[in-house]
Amino acid sequence: MNKAIVWNCRGAGNRAFINAFRLLVNENKSELLALLETKCHSSKASEVFNSMGFDNHYCQPGNGYAGGIWVGWRMGSGNIEVIESHMQFVHLHVVLDHSDW
Repeated sequence: MNKAIVWNCRGAGNRAFINAFRLLVNENKSELLALLETKCHSSKASEVFNSMGFDNHYCQPGNGYAGGIWVGWRMGSGNIEVIESHMQFVHLHVVLDHSDW
């Protein structure tokens, strides 16, 4: 895995965000993404990540339209396991090339 992006997007549901996000991911060839403060229903995450070729994702729902954390990664990026999650964080265990990242 070469690149990871973490973005406090403050809203992931509108078309302008999705277009900007797609451009950023494609330009940087990112394999692991984390979006914070998504402020929309977690069902939208599947649509967003699948449209960009990300095979796996995890969503920590927000409280109504506040908060929300989405994490997405591509197959072959390594072994990524969600250890624990809460409204304020997602704790991941990431193994790349048989060593912890």
